[in-house]
Amino acid sequence: MDPSSKWVIPTVLLCLFGFIKELRPVESFLTPFLLSKNLTEDETVNEIYPYWTYSFTASLIPVFILTDLVRYKPFIIIEGLALVGSGMVMIFGSTVGLMKFMQCLYGVATAADIGYFAYLYAVVPTERYQAVSSYTRASYLAGRFSAAALGQLLITFDVINYAGLNIFGTVCVSIATIISITLPRAKKSLFFHSQFTNEEDLSEDPNVQDNEKEDNKEEHNNSSNGDILPASHDQESNPEVVNSQTPSESSILELSCFGEDSSQHAAHQSEPSSRFKFLSVFRQLWSEFRTCYSDWRLLQWSIWWSVASCGYYQIGNYIQNLWDAVYLKQEETPDELWYGGVEAAATLTGAASAFFIMFAKANWDHYGELLMGIISLVDGCLIAIMGFTTNIWIAYSFYIIFTATFHMLITIATFQIAKVLTVERYALVFGWNTFVALVLESLLTLIVVDSHVLNSPADLQFIIYGVYFGILGGAFLVKAFYVLGKITSQNRNG
Repeated sequence: MDPSSKWVIPTVLLCLFGFIKELRPVESFLTPFLLSKNLTEDETVNEIYPYWTYSFTASLIPVFILTDLVRYKPFIIIEGLALVGSGMVMIFGSTVGLMKFMQCLYGVATAADIGYFAYLYAVVPTERYQAVSSYTRASYLAGRFSAAALGQLLITFDVINYAGLNIFGTVCVSIATIISITLPRAKKSLFFHSQFTNEEDLSEDPNVQDNEKEDNKEEHNNSSNGDILPASHDQESNPEVVNSQTPSESSILELSCFGEDSSQHAAHQSEPSSRFKFLSVFRQLWSEFRTCYSDWRLLQWSIWWSVASCGYYQIGNYIQNLWDAVYLKQEETPDELWYGGVEAAATLTGAASAFFIMFAKANWDHYGELLMGIISLVDGCLIAIMGFTTNIWIAYSFYIIFTATFHMLITIATFQIAKVLTVERYALVFGWNTFVALVLESLLTLIVVDSHVLNSPADLQFIIYGVYFGILGGAFLVKAFYVLGKITSQNRNG
């Protein structure tokens, strides 16, 4: 195969994995499914669901570090196995303890999703990054949409019950796990193996072969004349050094500090030096962390990103319980649940809003905070109304609107953060932002949801989440008005 096309196979396999692993239609009906196992609403809301948040938060940092150390593929497989495990527990288990264990497995799988999104950056050329990012995200969203829509159709036409949806999803993630095993192993990673060069790939590249022959010939002539080659020449004649010093990978080099050594140096490598390399990576990560977050623009956008993501995770985790609470307020048993259809519509509108906002021509440095403040306030009102309403269609509609606006705003925030970063720093910054979001969510879950503290029912939770988004929107509105007032004053004086 042409070396320039080697990225195609892993891209296709990973996108196929991403699509199939999301075909879990029972997730759109998870609360009704658990209630069908004779579990109570309070047990699902206040005892079982919090364990996903706790597990996800506890797993994220070790997974973030280890997935880079083992070069991604093992954690893609682990994600598949954890999803299979959670599905199997739901098939054979029915107690609160087993359902807590199921949520822990799902939290590990969610954390391991880092490997899915990071793997391709280690196996495709730099110029393909934007394209493969779109492919993986599209596959992920297409799988989620298909699962929700399929689940709704199967339930509406009474083809299978909730248990059947779970079995179908477990089979799909089993197939996805098999696909993950066939993925080629990455030869490098962003931090610990950033200087690794695949010698086999180099040997297959005719240009590299020709350059090596010419360099070896020149080196032989110089050495035969008794000349000593300068260090700069040695770097030019060594493809590994050239590849590790290209501008596009300079930030990776700063993070890794030490990469795979040459065979001559590797012969002298010892265990203490390996430990030193490991510690050096962490020192460089800390240095990069301080450098990134010393940028005030990146810091303020990251604050919104983390705080808003926390609220979004929390709402997505408990929305089915809210819908159940609305039905209880109506004091009637619904003829049909539309949870899958609403999730499919929310996924579709969210993807569309994230896509079309890219074409908006606006100075987000000046007006982004204003937009985020206004929409966060509106979202807060929508969420609070969802907590008060007794109309299920209002609860359905407002959830779809909230999902669409969130994805639009998170896309703007991601743009604003990414534009001040090199590609190699994406994992560090967005990984940390996600961790902050999960820590906040764990605290919110512990205080508001957990049965040992406030033990709030779903409708009261959403009123609290509405206030949460209202505070977030108000803070950004104050900042936006301050900035706009400052700009207006400067223009008048100018």
